Amino acid sequence: MPAKCKVTIEGMGKGILFNNPQGMIRTKTAKKISYKPEDEAEKSCYWNEDKTEIGIPSWNMRSGLVYAASGLKLPSNKKKSLAPCISGDVQIGPDFLSFGTKKYEIFTTRCVIQRQGVIKSRAWLSKWQLTFEVSWELSTLEEDFHQVILPELLTILGESVGIGDFRPAKKGPFGKFRVVSIEKI
Repeated sequence: MPAKCKVTIEGMGKGILFNNPQGMIRTKTAKKISYKPEDEAEKSCYWNEDKTEIGIPSWNMRSGLVYAASGLKLPSNKKKSLAPCISGDVQIGPDFLSFGTKKYEIFTTRCVIQRQGVIKSRAWLSKWQLTFEVSWELSTLEEDFHQVILPELLTILGESVGIGDFRPAKKGPFGKFRVVSIEKI
């Protein structure tokens, strides 16, 4: 049976930007389509099923943890890499991590897409907080994973990797966070 903990994180710095790939699907084949900033920002959001809250898919957080674990070793076996253990034995839930709001600001800036400068508008939350569950298999990761390894991974993820669009791992200032609490369930 997997062990579980509840994690709460809160954004710091410039907030978080969104860029949902679903918003890039176009029905027209025109070479250049321009959207109103409000429409483009709304399309950049990840919405829950009834479109009442924005959030991120849990796999974004899980992928970030795997990325943060690259280069680290398993404490119980210094010869074994931590990243495959995180990838195979750690789950994040629920599937949709909600920010508890549907209100956002619009961030418009020039960016480069396929070597061309374009103006792009995205949804932006200047202040945000997420609460989610982390479960892990005890066969590879030990009972104290939530006290020893997870805080370090979340710190690396929050300070150096980030979540969302234009995060530190992609040379941007957005998506940084700090850990508020980690509680065993």
